[in-house]
Amino acid sequence: MCNFNPSCQVLDGNCKCYQSLAMINNVAYSSQGYFMQPLTMLHIINSVSNLNSLLEGTLAKIRELNQKLFSNQVEFPLVSKTPAAECPFSAASKDSLLYHLYGSVNTFSYTITLCDDIPKPAYKDRCFNIHARILDSRNNYASLPNSVIFKLKMYTQEDPPKLIETNMSGDLAIRGNIKVESASVILFKKVAVCEVSSHFRNGSVFFVILPEGNSSIKPYIIEDFVVRARKPDASQPEKKKKSAEDNE
Repeated sequence: MCNFNPSCQVLDGNCKCYQSLAMINNVAYSSQGYFMQPLTMLHIINSVSNLNSLLEGTLAKIRELNQKLFSNQVEFPLVSKTPAAECPFSAASKDSLLYHLYGSVNTFSYTITLCDDIPKPAYKDRCFNIHARILDSRNNYASLPNSVIFKLKMYTQEDPPKLIETNMSGDLAIRGNIKVESASVILFKKVAVCEVSSHFRNGSVFFVILPEGNSSIKPYIIEDFVVRARKPDASQPEKKKKSAEDNE
């Protein structure tokens, strides 16, 4: 009986059906190997061709831009910038600093007033005290609902004002008790300014009592604050300078 062809009439198994089946399988394999492969290769060739065209177009644009750059013919669009709001006040006025700190709209419920005068001018490294109090909108002494931290700061008189944190030597510009927490009486003890104001524009600075984290209190600003070199001690006799006659 034949195992390869049901229609085969040969019973002793000496037929050639297995050879016919092998030829059929060989033709099918050849069809897949030799007829399907060229289609795949054609697709790959077309893809590579399209990629080459794209690259050639990009290279052509790069060459054109490069030529324009060397011939100074290209113009790049300017980036439009929104102009910053200009301060309407003079750089040396306290209103300018308020504008810088709080913006154009500010409504204060409390103000700060000095109880004692501070030295004008102040002298570098010479200590002094600052005594101030909180006033309400009617200029009466007031107490805040909660304690607020107050700090002493200095700003330059320019537009925009810059915070002066250190002196020319890299040390703190203000030393001493420059941070106080209070709800009514503000007292800074043994405060000393460690930089002369002549190093800054106009020869003076803003000296400020600034409430921290509370925009309902108007800071106290001293404009045109002048700090000079250490004042000579009047109790010490002035040394006589040697002249050429003394040397003789």
